Amino acid sequence: MNEVEDTFLDYAGESVLWMKVNGTEITENPFANDRINLTKQNLKKGVNEVLIRFESKYVRDCEGIHYYKDSADDEEYLYS
Repeated sequence: MNEVEDTFLDYAGESVLWMKVNGTEITENPFANDRINLTKQNLKKGVNEVLIRFESKYVRDCEGIHYYKDSADDEEYLYS
């Protein structure tokens, strides 16, 4: 596959307040049907950077987004 295609991120939260993809601020709401849509116009082959400010309900049932910094490799991980 030589071309970049549209893709999405699963997200079952409340709303996306702001998003930037590879330095470009996304002005149209990218969130619908539990997905944050990423269009090929803003993506490139290889590594992409997606910054998102979102709003979600706080829950205590181990669902949602979780942050973890691993002391073994000093990497940061997000789980959802």
